Amino acid sequence: MTTSSINYSKKLNLRRTRVTELEAEPTGTLVVSCKRLYQKKERRLDGRVLMVEDFNNPPTNLLTLKVPTQILQCPPCHQHYLLGKISALNLLDATKVQRIVSTAQDLAATGTGYFIVAELEILRVEVVNVFDLSNFIESTIESMISKASIDKLARRGSFVASSKSQELDLGTCTICLEEFSSSPEAKLIRMDCCHVYHLACMYPWLENRSTTCLCCRFNIN
Repeated sequence: MTTSSINYSKKLNLRRTRVTELEAEPTGTLVVSCKRLYQKKERRLDGRVLMVEDFNNPPTNLLTLKVPTQILQCPPCHQHYLLGKISALNLLDATKVQRIVSTAQDLAATGTGYFIVAELEILRVEVVNVFDLSNFIESTIESMISKASIDKLARRGSFVASSKSQELDLGTCTICLEEFSSSPEAKLIRMDCCHVYHLACMYPWLENRSTTCLCCRFNIN
Protein backbone atom coordinates (compact mmCIF):
# COMPACT_ATOMS: atom_id res chain seq x y z
CA MET A 1 0.00 0.00 0.00
CA THR A 2 1.38 3.43 -0.97
CA THR A 3 0.26 7.05 -0.78
CA SER A 4 2.07 10.11 -2.08
CA SER A 5 2.22 13.89 -1.68
CA ILE A 6 3.67 16.47 -4.07
CA ASN A 7 5.17 19.82 -3.13
CA TYR A 8 6.48 22.62 -5.34
CA SER A 9 9.04 25.31 -4.51
CA LYS A 10 10.46 28.12 -6.65
CA LYS A 11 13.88 29.75 -6.41
CA LEU A 12 15.14 32.71 -8.42
CA ASN A 13 18.83 33.00 -9.31
CA LEU A 14 20.10 36.29 -10.73
CA ARG A 15 23.34 36.82 -12.64
CA ARG A 16 23.98 40.43 -13.59
CA THR A 17 26.67 42.27 -15.50
CA ARG A 18 27.12 46.02 -16.02
CA VAL A 19 27.75 46.69 -19.71
CA THR A 20 29.84 49.68 -20.71
CA GLU A 21 30.07 50.23 -24.46
CA LEU A 22 32.39 52.95 -25.73
CA GLU A 23 30.81 55.51 -28.09
CA ALA A 24 27.45 53.75 -27.93
CA GLU A 25 24.23 54.38 -26.07
CA PRO A 26 23.53 52.05 -23.15
CA THR A 27 21.17 49.13 -23.71
CA GLY A 28 19.68 46.55 -21.42
CA THR A 29 19.32 42.82 -22.04
CA LEU A 30 17.21 40.55 -19.86
CA VAL A 31 17.13 36.78 -20.27
CA VAL A 32 14.58 34.79 -18.27
CA SER A 33 14.92 31.00 -18.19
CA CYS A 34 13.26 28.18 -16.29
CA LYS A 35 14.93 25.05 -14.91
CA ARG A 36 12.71 22.24 -13.69
CA LEU A 37 13.97 19.80 -11.06
CA TYR A 38 12.32 16.62 -9.84
CA GLN A 39 12.99 14.59 -6.73
CA LYS A 40 11.25 11.44 -5.62
CA LYS A 41 11.58 10.25 -2.04
CA GLU A 42 10.24 7.25 -0.19
CA ARG A 43 9.14 7.46 3.43
CA ARG A 44 9.34 4.04 5.05
CA LEU A 45 7.24 2.77 7.90
CA ASP A 46 10.17 3.16 10.30
CA GLY A 47 10.36 6.91 9.56
CA ARG A 48 13.37 6.87 7.22
CA VAL A 49 13.15 9.01 4.06
CA LEU A 50 15.20 7.72 1.11
CA MET A 51 15.99 9.58 -2.11
CA VAL A 52 15.14 7.32 -5.06
CA GLU A 53 15.20 9.82 -7.97
CA ASP A 54 16.92 13.19 -8.48
CA PHE A 55 16.55 14.62 -11.99
CA ASN A 56 17.43 18.05 -13.42
CA ASN A 57 16.11 19.23 -16.79
CA PRO A 58 18.26 21.67 -18.78
CA PRO A 59 17.11 25.31 -18.57
CA THR A 60 14.44 26.49 -21.01
CA ASN A 61 14.65 30.02 -22.36
CA LEU A 62 11.38 31.88 -21.70
CA LEU A 63 12.22 35.45 -22.60
CA THR A 64 15.05 37.41 -24.20
CA LEU A 65 14.34 41.09 -23.90
CA LYS A 66 16.29 43.95 -25.48
CA VAL A 67 15.42 47.18 -23.68
CA PRO A 68 15.65 50.22 -26.01
CA THR A 69 17.88 53.08 -24.90
CA GLN A 70 15.04 55.61 -24.71
CA ILE A 71 13.14 53.34 -22.31
CA LEU A 72 16.26 52.56 -20.31
CA GLN A 73 16.87 56.27 -19.70
CA CYS A 74 13.33 56.89 -18.43
CA PRO A 75 12.98 55.17 -15.01
CA PRO A 76 9.12 55.08 -14.92
CA CYS A 77 9.00 53.81 -18.51
CA HIS A 78 11.72 51.28 -17.76
CA GLN A 79 9.83 49.94 -14.75
CA HIS A 80 6.50 49.72 -16.56
CA TYR A 81 8.09 48.02 -19.58
CA LEU A 82 9.82 45.32 -17.55
CA LEU A 83 6.83 44.68 -15.29
CA GLY A 84 4.59 44.10 -18.29
CA LYS A 85 6.95 41.75 -20.10
CA ILE A 86 7.92 39.64 -17.06
CA SER A 87 4.43 39.44 -15.57
CA ALA A 88 3.10 38.10 -18.87
CA LEU A 89 5.06 34.88 -18.27
CA ASN A 90 2.72 33.98 -15.35
CA LEU A 91 5.49 32.00 -13.62
CA LEU A 92 6.86 34.47 -11.09
CA ASP A 93 5.16 35.90 -8.05
CA ALA A 94 5.15 39.66 -7.46
CA THR A 95 8.15 39.53 -5.11
CA LYS A 96 10.38 37.78 -7.65
CA VAL A 97 9.21 40.05 -10.47
CA GLN A 98 10.01 43.12 -8.40
CA ARG A 99 13.44 41.72 -7.55
CA ILE A 100 14.32 41.46 -11.24
CA VAL A 101 12.95 44.92 -12.02
CA SER A 102 14.77 46.54 -9.09
CA THR A 103 18.06 44.91 -10.12
CA ALA A 104 17.67 46.24 -13.67
CA GLN A 105 16.75 49.73 -12.46
CA ASP A 106 19.73 49.88 -10.09
CA LEU A 107 22.10 49.04 -12.93
CA ALA A 108 20.42 51.46 -15.34
CA ALA A 109 20.65 54.26 -12.77
CA THR A 110 24.47 54.18 -13.08
CA GLY A 111 24.18 55.33 -16.71
CA THR A 112 25.46 52.07 -18.15
CA GLY A 113 23.78 49.15 -19.83
CA TYR A 114 23.21 45.76 -18.28
CA PHE A 115 22.97 42.06 -19.06
CA ILE A 116 20.82 40.10 -16.59
CA VAL A 117 20.09 36.39 -16.55
CA ALA A 118 17.18 35.45 -14.30
CA GLU A 119 16.90 31.70 -13.86
CA LEU A 120 13.82 30.32 -12.15
CA GLU A 121 14.25 26.90 -10.52
CA ILE A 122 11.02 24.96 -10.00
CA LEU A 123 11.52 22.00 -7.72
CA ARG A 124 8.89 19.27 -7.67
CA VAL A 125 9.25 16.90 -4.73
CA GLU A 126 7.15 13.75 -4.59
CA VAL A 127 7.16 11.88 -1.30
CA VAL A 128 5.81 8.34 -1.49
CA ASN A 129 4.76 6.72 1.75
CA VAL A 130 5.63 3.04 1.51
CA PHE A 131 3.81 0.89 4.03
CA ASP A 132 5.57 -2.48 3.89
CA LEU A 133 3.75 -3.92 6.87
CA SER A 134 5.07 -7.46 6.47
CA ASN A 135 8.72 -6.38 6.65
CA PHE A 136 7.97 -4.03 9.54
CA ILE A 137 6.30 -6.82 11.53
CA GLU A 138 9.15 -9.20 10.75
CA SER A 139 11.84 -6.71 11.85
CA THR A 140 9.87 -5.88 15.01
CA ILE A 141 9.56 -9.56 15.94
CA GLU A 142 13.29 -10.08 15.31
CA SER A 143 14.09 -7.11 17.54
CA MET A 144 11.87 -8.47 20.32
CA ILE A 145 13.47 -11.91 20.06
CA SER A 146 16.95 -10.39 20.20
CA LYS A 147 16.07 -8.30 23.26
CA ALA A 148 14.68 -11.35 25.08
CA SER A 149 17.76 -13.41 24.18
CA ILE A 150 20.12 -10.68 25.44
CA ASP A 151 18.26 -10.37 28.76
CA LYS A 152 18.22 -14.13 29.20
CA LEU A 153 21.95 -14.39 28.48
CA ALA A 154 22.71 -11.54 30.89
CA ARG A 155 20.83 -13.32 33.71
CA ARG A 156 22.33 -16.72 32.96
CA GLY A 157 25.90 -15.87 32.04
CA SER A 158 26.85 -12.83 34.14
CA PHE A 159 29.11 -13.11 37.18
CA VAL A 160 31.46 -10.96 39.25
CA ALA A 161 35.15 -11.81 39.32
CA SER A 162 36.79 -11.33 42.68
CA SER A 163 40.45 -10.91 43.48
CA LYS A 164 40.47 -14.44 44.92
CA SER A 165 38.83 -15.97 41.90
CA GLN A 166 40.59 -17.82 39.17
CA GLU A 167 38.33 -16.03 36.71
CA LEU A 168 40.95 -13.30 36.56
CA ASP A 169 43.03 -15.61 34.39
CA LEU A 170 40.49 -15.35 31.57
CA GLY A 171 42.63 -12.80 29.75
CA THR A 172 41.40 -9.64 28.00
CA CYS A 173 38.00 -8.22 27.05
CA THR A 174 37.97 -8.17 23.25
CA ILE A 175 35.82 -5.01 23.15
CA CYS A 176 37.71 -2.63 25.46
CA LEU A 177 41.04 -4.54 25.34
CA GLU A 178 41.35 -4.32 29.13
CA GLU A 179 42.64 -7.29 31.08
CA PHE A 180 40.11 -8.73 33.49
CA SER A 181 42.74 -8.67 36.25
CA SER A 182 42.80 -4.86 36.15
CA SER A 183 39.15 -4.64 37.26
CA PRO A 184 38.64 -7.52 39.73
CA GLU A 185 35.19 -6.41 40.89
CA ALA A 186 33.76 -5.79 37.43
CA LYS A 187 30.75 -7.73 36.21
CA LEU A 188 31.62 -10.21 33.47
CA ILE A 189 29.48 -12.22 31.10
CA ARG A 190 30.21 -15.66 29.70
CA MET A 191 28.62 -16.30 26.32
CA ASP A 192 27.15 -19.68 25.42
CA CYS A 193 30.23 -20.18 23.28
CA CYS A 194 32.33 -19.74 26.49
CA HIS A 195 33.98 -16.46 25.49
CA VAL A 196 34.05 -13.88 28.30
CA TYR A 197 33.58 -10.10 28.16
CA HIS A 198 32.85 -7.22 30.49
CA LEU A 199 29.08 -7.07 30.87
CA ALA A 200 29.20 -3.26 30.46
CA CYS A 201 31.00 -3.75 27.13
CA MET A 202 29.07 -6.67 25.71
CA TYR A 203 25.51 -5.62 26.53
CA PRO A 204 25.56 -2.44 24.34
CA TRP A 205 27.26 -4.42 21.58
CA LEU A 206 24.50 -7.04 21.57
CA GLU A 207 21.72 -4.48 21.92
CA ASN A 208 22.84 -1.90 19.34
CA ARG A 209 25.19 -3.55 16.87
CA SER A 210 25.12 -7.33 16.56
CA THR A 211 23.79 -10.37 18.39
CA THR A 212 26.94 -12.36 17.66
CA CYS A 213 30.09 -13.04 19.65
CA LEU A 214 33.01 -10.91 18.47
CA CYS A 215 35.43 -13.82 18.68
CA CYS A 216 33.56 -16.66 16.99
CA ARG A 217 30.39 -15.06 15.53
CA PHE A 218 28.15 -17.32 17.57
CA ASN A 219 24.61 -15.91 17.40
CA ILE A 220 22.75 -15.76 20.69
CA ASN A 221 19.41 -16.07 18.89
